[in-house]
Amino acid sequence: MQTTRDSRRVAIVGGGPAGLVAAKSLLEEGLHPTVFERSSNLGQRNAPGPHSGVWKTMRANTSKVTMCFSDFPFEEELPMFLTNQQAHAYLWKYAKHFGLDECLKLNTRVEIVSRADGGGWLVESKTLEERRGAEVFPHVIIAPGRFNKPRIPTVKGLAKFKGATSHTFDYWGNDQFQEKRVLLIGNGISGLEVAG
Repeated sequence: MQTTRDSRRVAIVGGGPAGLVAAKSLLEEGLHPTVFERSSNLGQRNAPGPHSGVWKTMRANTSKVTMCFSDFPFEEELPMFLTNQQAHAYLWKYAKHFGLDECLKLNTRVEIVSRADGGGWLVESKTLEERRGAEVFPHVIIAPGRFNKPRIPTVKGLAKFKGATSHTFDYWGNDQFQEKRVLLIGNGISGLEVAG
């Protein structure tokens, strides 16, 4: 287990937009962030990832005007509504531009954050290769995103339905629905895009 008395170390759980912005701000203040990201890439736009909920042809539902970081604008030639690949590439450009890629621990899932003996926080992690790690950090920021688990409402009679049911979180494209009758419930942005 790595321990240190360096009060400038900060663990950040999540390598999406919030985690990256936090890391950038910490670096600007002379602190030393470590960003733990469980996937091999940055952020939710990492399609198709097992916890991303993003499908191959998905587009952003907010414009690049409102989606960009204030200190790192999108290139002018990009469309107003980006593909998930363009949004994902933007996160990497942002990370590299501000030196955040040096702070990343990709393929590293944080399993437990608990109080450490003697103060600080014990961050226990596991890599994709099942290597376990434990480090003590004086500070921790939790930034795992808000769309990494589907929410399925209770629908009367659904338990008796004999067909297949799924959530847009598990949607990877329309191939599996070819030549089938499909009922789409919900008119949120994802539902509308899938129906389109």
